[in-house]
Formats: sequence, C-alpha cells, structure tokens
Amino acid sequence: MSCGNFGFALGPVIVAITMGIFGLGATPLLVIPALIGTAAVLVLNRYGAAKPAKKGNVT
Repeated sequence: MSCGNFGFALGPVIVAITMGIFGLGATPLLVIPALIGTAAVLVLNRYGAAKPAKKGNVT
C-alpha cells in the first residue's frame, strides 16, 4: 500500500476520533497532522526521495 492510500484511509479515522472525543470545536486540531504531513513531503522532496524515474535510451 502506498503512503497516499494509507493517508487517504487514515484521514477519516483521525477526524472521527478527534470529533468523537473533543467535538466539533476541536476542528483546528486537525491542522496538526496536515502540517506534519506537509513537512514530511517537503523533507522527502528536498533529499531526493521523490525523484522522477529517468528515461532510458529511446530511439
């Protein structure tokens, strides 16, 4: 399973737990995982983990 699929599946679970425990007023807390995910993507892109595949010799 790719990380995109994992995040897509985990998102609703995080929202449901947050809303269930803290109520609708805790919606701003959901910014925290979004910022962590954004930071992770930026770090991975900076250090080359997400480089595009190189094309071979195509004639």
